[in-house]
Amino acid sequence: EYKYAYSVHDHHTGDVKSQHELRHGDVVKGGYELVELIEPDGRFRKVEYKADDHTGFNAIVHHSSPHHHIHLAQHHHHL
Repeated sequence: EYKYAYSVHDHHTGDVKSQHELRHGDVVKGGYELVELIEPDGRFRKVEYKADDHTGFNAIVHHSSPHHHIHLAQHHHHL
């Protein structure tokens, strides 16, 4: 079992991101967030994921701008 997290918030360089993950037995859960500076409004991406031997790897990706939130996609991959 393990648990970790880190984050970087350097607005001078535009490096803004964070990640976390934990494992309990055979189940791994986590997520990461980052600001995409490619778009002028600085879109925000958030990914949440879970993986285990029964359902494989599942991730949900969210994109948002400063004004609204959009649920983009859900992916399923078996281990």
